[in-house]
Amino acid sequence: MALREKKVEHVVIKSGRRKKTAHIPHGGWKVAYADFVTAMMAFFLLMWLVSATDENQRDAISDYFNPYESEDNSQEVEVNAGIISIMDGGKMSGEQIQDREIQDSQGNPEAVVQAEDVVGEETFASPLEYWDIVEISRVEYEGLKAAAAGEEAPDYFDQEFAKLAEDLEDLKRNVPILKEYEDNIVIEEVFEGLRIQFIDQGEFSMFQSGSAELTDKALAMIGNFGLVLKDVPNKIAISGHTDGVPFTSRRSYSNWELSSDRSNSARRAILAAGVRKEQIERVEGKADMDLLYPTAPRDPRNRRIEFMILR
Repeated sequence: MALREKKVEHVVIKSGRRKKTAHIPHGGWKVAYADFVTAMMAFFLLMWLVSATDENQRDAISDYFNPYESEDNSQEVEVNAGIISIMDGGKMSGEQIQDREIQDSQGNPEAVVQAEDVVGEETFASPLEYWDIVEISRVEYEGLKAAAAGEEAPDYFDQEFAKLAEDLEDLKRNVPILKEYEDNIVIEEVFEGLRIQFIDQGEFSMFQSGSAELTDKALAMIGNFGLVLKDVPNKIAISGHTDGVPFTSRRSYSNWELSSDRSNSARRAILAAGVRKEQIERVEGKADMDLLYPTAPRDPRNRRIEFMILR
């Protein structure tokens, strides 16, 4: 019997690096196309602006984007914190402007701030340090603006309001309860209208401590004013104010709720005196957000009821 030949298996190992196929990116054109579309949109927007504006508006737009380009060498241009005078035709760069401000502040020894900022460098005062800041009322501002323009100042306080203020002052001097607490009643004309304030001070208070119920004297005082205000055609706004002492007597009840309840008590009192309900335009509580004496939030004079006869 012939022997079967043994079958030998041969393992062949192939080695070598796989060839890389160069892939061409297919999204690059999208970026270029997006840039093109953006540029076209900006172009058509510019064309629309040019066609939709007149020459004066185009000059204003140009000045907005080029604040230092000025034909007048003495033109004043508003920059950040203040106003600087452009003496070189508006050609100063940002660094030159900053150098000018530093020189100006160094020229005035009082304007130099001897302090260091977070990086330890000396800082200098703003050009506004040369000026005093004074708060004025809206009426005074309008008057000054009219005077600067050579115009007649607007007459906000017409004769009817002046007559009403005079009648209320006479009421204070002639009615016993009002004369007794004359210092607690302040009548003044403001931009919004004629303001009448009943202010707590000394031993007198319009309300019991922590209460929204008017005292008998307060009811009498408001009632006397209501007899005059009921014949006034103007709308009336009522606001209640508290001091800065937190209200802690009741849970989930703060100075906001207390001032609102007090202003509503004043509304009911003035309606009882004859004022028509349609005369009341708004009733609001301002808590301690509008203090009469901001530097002394606990001063009892911050507690007050305010009636505003609106223009």
